[in-house]
Amino acid sequence: MKNALGVPPRHLTDSLPFSSSFELRPASFYTRLMPTPLPEPYLVCASLERYRLNLAGRDDLAMKVNWASRDIGDGLGFDILSFDETDDSERMLEVKATGMGKFSPFYVTSNEVRCSQDIPQQYQLFRVFDFGRTPRLYILHGSLRELCQLDPVLYRAVV
Repeated sequence: MKNALGVPPRHLTDSLPFSSSFELRPASFYTRLMPTPLPEPYLVCASLERYRLNLAGRDDLAMKVNWASRDIGDGLGFDILSFDETDDSERMLEVKATGMGKFSPFYVTSNEVRCSQDIPQQYQLFRVFDFGRTPRLYILHGSLRELCQLDPVLYRAVV
C-alpha cells in the first residue's frame, strides 16, 4: 500500500529487523523452551511478547501471554493475548505470516476486522514476512479498516 507519491505509509516502513540482542532463531530453538510445539509464526510472536515484557521487568505479565486462538478457541478475532507493561491492560495480537516480502497481500476475516474496530487501542496486527529466509516483522496498531485497503474476495453463499 502506497500513497499517491508511491511512498509507503510510515507505519509500514518501521519494520523491526532484529538486532543482535534479539535474533529470530529457528523454530527448534523455541520449541525446546515450550512444553508443546507451536506453529512457527505464533511461537515467534508469543516469544517476542514475553521477551518485551521481561525486558520491561514484567515477568508476571510475560507468564500470562496466551495463544488465545488455540487455548480459548478460534474466532476471537485475534491470536495472542498479551499485556501492556505500563498499565497491565490487555493487548490483542493477530499474527499474519508469509515467506514473501513486506508488501505481499494477506487475508483477514470479517471477525478480525470487526475486532480491530471494536478495540482499536488494544488491537495489533503482527505481520511477519520473509519468514523462510530472514524473518522480520512490522506491527499495525488499530483498526484494520483504517490502516489497510480491504478488498472483499470471499463470500459465504447459502442456498
